Amino acid sequence: MPGPLSPAELEHVLRAHGLPWRDGQAAPAITARVLHVPALDGGFAIKVFGPEQRARARAEAALLRHLGTEPLTDVGVQQRVPPSSGELLLALDERLVLVTRWQAGAHRSYQAIDADGWEGLGRAMAELHLRLDQAPWLPLPSLMADLRARNLEADRRLIDEHRRHVEASGRPDAELVAQLLGDRSVLLDRHAERSQATPPSADDRPIHNDYNVHNFLFHADGPPTILDWERSIFAPREFELCRCLGHLPLVAPSHAWALVEGYLQRRSLRPALVRWALDVAVSVHALKHWPVEQWLAREPGSEERIPALAEIVRALAEQAAELEAFGAELEARTRVQEAP
Repeated sequence: MPGPLSPAELEHVLRAHGLPWRDGQAAPAITARVLHVPALDGGFAIKVFGPEQRARARAEAALLRHLGTEPLTDVGVQQRVPPSSGELLLALDERLVLVTRWQAGAHRSYQAIDADGWEGLGRAMAELHLRLDQAPWLPLPSLMADLRARNLEADRRLIDEHRRHVEASGRPDAELVAQLLGDRSVLLDRHAERSQATPPSADDRPIHNDYNVHNFLFHADGPPTILDWERSIFAPREFELCRCLGHLPLVAPSHAWALVEGYLQRRSLRPALVRWALDVAVSVHALKHWPVEQWLAREPGSEERIPALAEIVRALAEQAAELEAFGAELEARTRVQEAP
């Protein structure tokens, strides 16, 4: 995989952060935008943001700076390495560069995370939310502003347009993609309008907004590390919990409750927002157009994403009664927890 930096640019980045450089320094590409600079202590991660990602870069760097001000007990975050200039990020032409300490660990599929693991992830989320309560204001996008501005009829037309292109593609997995689009239509009709009716008690606070298995890093000892803060937004905290739950209440209810109980050990949830947050979390799947857009464009990795996404959306579409029952019990539990 080609790296996002030339050897000369890599040398400049390391020197600008006061990090050692040696001729022939290797920095394998982990993704199209992330390099790993190995060292005896684990080394460093270098993340490169393009010109169109400058706002995301600044948000991630500012959040990591805030989260690193004091030790966290139930969660780990990447340790930011600031440029020697004292700037938030290093400017490289029109790109921005974020350097952090490399985090060793292992990713796990949701099926491989046991109840204790989900409980720990719930505590981790709650501790992050508590720390983010004191975060300085950041120019993050607002979930509720996006919901209010959303044109659901335009979303319906786009799903129909994608369905026509998928059916005409003749590709081997076209049937699965068409099924995904049909299930998304069901979820849009069932949940999206309700999600636009935001409760009066809803508020905007910083959240990770990508709290899922791709960004959980587990270790032999100690709490999990949560990676990748560039998609952070302002949103009610109840939304982050419900979005993380996904279809877990339908396929592994005990694990879903472990996540909830772990969160409630550290932080309360507002009962008046729980049902609405579930609607919004489901609507996110209905309104997520980019996986099919990438599939239609035959982008690398796009075919591999479809089966897991189709599994989640199919469960949410087919098991509406079970999801509604879970929402009712979740609201009841949060009322009991809030009562004292």
